[in-house]
Amino acid sequence: MKNKNKNILRLIALACISCMYACVNDKGNYDYIPKEGLFPVEITGLKDSSFLLRTTVELHPTIKGLDEDLSKYDFLWYTYPEGVSGYAPQRDTIGHSPDLSFVITYPPGETRVLIFEIKEKRTGVMANQKVRITTSSIFSRGWFVVNDLSDQTDVDFITPSGEVSEDVISQANGQKLEGKGVKILLHSSYYHDKLMPDGKLTRLSNQVVFHVLSDRDMKTVNASSMEVYKNWEDEFFTPPAVRKPQDVFAGAFGGAFLINDGKLHAIMGMMSGPGKFGYAKLGDPDLYPCIVIDDYAWDAVVFGRTTSSFLSGGSGAELANVVSGSGIQAVNMDYDMLWMQLRSSSYLALAWAIMQSKSLPTEYYLVDIDAYGTYNPIVEFHLLNPAARVLAADVYGIHQEHTAAFYFAKGNLLSYFQKGDSLGDDEVDLYTFPAGETISYVGKNSTTTNLEVLTNSGNTWKLYIFSLAGNGQYAYLADNTPLAVYSGNGNARFVLYR
Repeated sequence: MKNKNKNILRLIALACISCMYACVNDKGNYDYIPKEGLFPVEITGLKDSSFLLRTTVELHPTIKGLDEDLSKYDFLWYTYPEGVSGYAPQRDTIGHSPDLSFVITYPPGETRVLIFEIKEKRTGVMANQKVRITTSSIFSRGWFVVNDLSDQTDVDFITPSGEVSEDVISQANGQKLEGKGVKILLHSSYYHDKLMPDGKLTRLSNQVVFHVLSDRDMKTVNASSMEVYKNWEDEFFTPPAVRKPQDVFAGAFGGAFLINDGKLHAIMGMMSGPGKFGYAKLGDPDLYPCIVIDDYAWDAVVFGRTTSSFLSGGSGAELANVVSGSGIQAVNMDYDMLWMQLRSSSYLALAWAIMQSKSLPTEYYLVDIDAYGTYNPIVEFHLLNPAARVLAADVYGIHQEHTAAFYFAKGNLLSYFQKGDSLGDDEVDLYTFPAGETISYVGKNSTTTNLEVLTNSGNTWKLYIFSLAGNGQYAYLADNTPLAVYSGNGNARFVLYR
């Protein structure tokens, strides 16, 4: 009986081994359906591409193999960032139809994977095509016009071809600056702490940003995307109680200086900090709103209106009176500052100023300034005719390369002042703008050979571009006809060409 059971077990084992061998050596006695046969859909017509920021992208892929009844399918377009580390990339769904139309808002320089997917509802089988897309900035070249409307400030952008994009900050972020426009400044080598999608705070280095000032607010935005990096509360380690930004200047190696409510604040250069301004520097509580920077911007030279003194201070030092030495006294002066403006196109600290005597109020002087560190910045005091029209100007403007001339405007009349010799100075009228327009800004473009003039009329601004004589070396116009005229809504206060 035992032998019989052993034989039965042997037979069962042999049968199992035979079945296993048959399965392993199965040559395929089945009819498999190829993927193309199960869902015979082919997607073509998409390729790796780069698109301009804030432009509308239209994609129309070629699709073969679909039934005429498109309700049988689900269509899906989505993107996700390529090559991220430290966190799972989030998928951004941007479309649900065979064709795609969407506005590019991804940061310039970021590569994303774009997926177009078609799924058959009945079977759940899918076909897709994958490409890479990148974003380039429309803001790499053009004019940035700081303007305000209804006591709110924004920036309009003009491309070299003349296309005007209004309110680029609020278009990108949904927020404007409070108050009237003051200035925009480009700042390279900037540091910023950014909250990433994984919730971690990451310090970004070598950022290129714009500092935008109104008379009651300030924002720092990415110069390529207009993404807001800092609002007023984030600009300082301890925000000042009074919001009154008046001037800003970006120094070397990431440093910067800001005058707010007559007081100087600084970001220390060559330090990988968070890009925040420090406390207000001591020295004078009422600085004239103009920062004159010395070579490589290690020190700021300013004029204190309370003490009537020129002061100097580095990013990490308090303000102190400049060392007067020989020449005209620069501390506790018998003069009030009427106007001062930086005129250099590099880190040479050259400026023009107009000062009025306190003891002899009918005496006015054009002051030539060349600041260097803690030394007396005054080069020359030039006596002006008290009847000179330049003293009653509403607006002044700089020609960076000209050593004896600057611009001034009254109403709609643009003129320039030429410092003379013993025979006297010259005041030359350049251009009369249409009646009703008021000049709000004038200055030579430091990049091109042209003169730029802003006017306002009835909540509409215009930017006039003029060609200057001598390939831009002279202060007068090469042609009395503007090269271009652009316009937009609001009241323009400042223009920057990048």
